[in-house]
Amino acid sequence: MTSHIHMASNALSGTLPLRFRERANARTGVADVLVFRLGAERFAVDLQSVDETIEAPEVHEVGGTAPTILGVFRHGAQLLTLYDTASVLGMRREAAGPLSALVMRGGGRRIGLAVGDVEDVVKLDLSLLRDVPDGVWDDELLLGLFVRDGLLVALVDARSLISACQTPSIPEAL
Repeated sequence: MTSHIHMASNALSGTLPLRFRERANARTGVADVLVFRLGAERFAVDLQSVDETIEAPEVHEVGGTAPTILGVFRHGAQLLTLYDTASVLGMRREAAGPLSALVMRGGGRRIGLAVGDVEDVVKLDLSLLRDVPDGVWDDELLLGLFVRDGLLVALVDARSLISACQTPSIPEAL
């Protein structure tokens, strides 16, 4: 799997650029993040990890697949797998209502992550991230919390989320 390295350091310093996760953990730099909803909760991922967003893809269920797979949808000439982001994050998926897909790369191919609604791109000062209380969430998935318009948003590591979606066994939804 190829990885993207984001330019977060001073080019004159001679240090290697840090990956998004490293910058978020160090609480250094600024990043454009895409805010989306799952139910009433808000989440965000590094914008550079998202190829595009698709509103209301026509999803076709496929029997016998892993519980993280909602189905497939056509995107241009490609058929993409759509993963159940809510269940991977330990939430119940909203049964009704429109859904959107974040198209990302996972394992060298494009995949879709199902979200309820794509809200906005936000410029986030990573020094404003708050730590996640111990035992509240999986440390691999969640990088921190921030406040936007008076509401709490959970910053998710896109690489870890994609990996969790593609792992056959997932934690049971709450």
